[in-house]
Amino acid sequence: MCSSNLSGLASQYRAILDSILASSGSDIIDALTVFIEAIVNEGVSLVISRQILTDISSHLMSLPDNISKAVSHYTLDKVQPRVISFEEQVASIRQHLASIYEREQNWRD
Repeated sequence: MCSSNLSGLASQYRAILDSILASSGSDIIDALTVFIEAIVNEGVSLVISRQILTDISSHLMSLPDNISKAVSHYTLDKVQPRVISFEEQVASIRQHLASIYEREQNWRD
């Protein structure tokens, strides 16, 4: 696949992500989990998966903690079989979760 196709696909995925993040309510969790499942699928280029997962991890910080926690845990579960491929993104998500738990003074989860 040539780089222009990859950048075009990445732009399309980013547009979908932006539309999901613009929605509100509990639908955002369902929409993000479906989206995450789609982008970490082995059929999607690893280059694109990493880019979009990096975008998602940066957006998690702007979501309410309850939504961010649910999406973070789901993402970590989904990428676990391929964790080596997503080390940087996983580290970022784990750090974000640690910050949430620290704010909540929840030392066990």
